[in-house]
Amino acid sequence: RGLFPLLKPIACEAANAMFQSLDYLLDTAARQAGVPRSPQIAWPWALQPDTDSNLAGAVKPVIDSRLNDMRKRGMPEAWLDLVAATFAEHAMGLVHIDVVKEVSLSGKHWELVPTKANAVAIGWHLPGSAAQSFADIPADHFETEDVFVFHEGDPIEVSQFQIVAGTKLIAPGKAHQPEPVSAFGYTSRFVETALANARVLLAT
Repeated sequence: RGLFPLLKPIACEAANAMFQSLDYLLDTAARQAGVPRSPQIAWPWALQPDTDSNLAGAVKPVIDSRLNDMRKRGMPEAWLDLVAATFAEHAMGLVHIDVVKEVSLSGKHWELVPTKANAVAIGWHLPGSAAQSFADIPADHFETEDVFVFHEGDPIEVSQFQIVAGTKLIAPGKAHQPEPVSAFGYTSRFVETALANARVLLAT
């Protein structure tokens, strides 16, 4: 149980790196176009108090407003189109990406953010047997307990254990609690799309 809080700083640093790369991307584009530096020249994001299936539609007016601010400051239209196209291409993943963004913003008080992680099952092999036995672990068992008893009675000799663990990202104000692999996967693909399209623009 004590291992999972140690993953918090790693998750935060990974989230920061991905979202900072988007800000650096627009900063580079602005300098190339001769646009004066401004806090408004940054990758736009809209954090909702509660994320649900309507997130993609909810963020569009906010994103469009931020894009208009950058347009007024002289940001080339091609870069604004790149931002809008990236959001449109990954609309289905925004509910996951939004949580990773909040993890990034929560970095300074990350220890205050709750961690939700549990082992969900344990499997074991008996010597000389190819079959594997499994025991389900009750949900949230390790939220309060440090030990799970999977066998009682005569001692058994076990040759190999396998523990199936589950983790969830919990961000303040977010109802959605995705698996980290899923959330960071959506986010990395979002960033990869932006960077790939940016390479084309920077080369012109």
